[in-house]
Amino acid sequence: MDWSDAEYGAEIRAGTGQATVTHRLSKAPVLEDLIARRSAAWAVEVRCPKTLMAKIESSAEARHVVKWDADEVDGDVFIMPGLLAREDLRLDASGLTSLYQDIGDLRVPQGYWLARGYTYRASTLLQSLLSFRLDERLKQGRMEVVTDHSSGNLQFVVKMASDTFKRVPYDRAVQIAALVGACAQFPHAFRSGDDDEEPPLVRELRERLESIRPGITLWEDEANYDPAMVATLLEPFRSAPVTGESDSE
Repeated sequence: MDWSDAEYGAEIRAGTGQATVTHRLSKAPVLEDLIARRSAAWAVEVRCPKTLMAKIESSAEARHVVKWDADEVDGDVFIMPGLLAREDLRLDASGLTSLYQDIGDLRVPQGYWLARGYTYRASTLLQSLLSFRLDERLKQGRMEVVTDHSSGNLQFVVKMASDTFKRVPYDRAVQIAALVGACAQFPHAFRSGDDDEEPPLVRELRERLESIRPGITLWEDEANYDPAMVATLLEPFRSAPVTGESDSE
């Protein structure tokens, strides 16, 4: 709203504990000059309201990866991209709206947001991949994982007996067991013709796994593919804290 013609936007590809952010700025020569002189930097603010986690990471590159510790967040994580002043600045008001034309140079303090994009909600891979549903037909303690294309995007529906379904919100072991079941279906679910373009979800999974473990055997090699390894690379089990006290009486 401050700049007459400038346009800013960002593409966010978020997964568990990280997001790839690609900033785009056009028709803003003053801001582009600040970036070139390293007086301004691309930046991303990450917030988790439930745990009060908040951090800002900046980069000289328009495309960068922002990471956060999965143990520091719970529930929704919000990503806010933009452009940040790295030092106290004086801006030429010629590119700004008529509101600023009579004030001369505009003073901008260090740390001020020169541009702000929309706020994005980061979904975890569990949320993106899995949908949990109660299935009264299943016997206690059982689950079944099936593929679902009804929304237009591939998702794995985890059908659960009532006792197991109640544990989903708080029992991470149940969540990861469901993820292992979904990962076991990747070789069939991700199978495509040679000329088919890889869906964004499959590409994101591949990039994430290969960044964690270069050279990992993925779903194309069905004989050597390990769904448990893939699942726990994406969502590791977390050990219970050691208290130092014996459970025995």
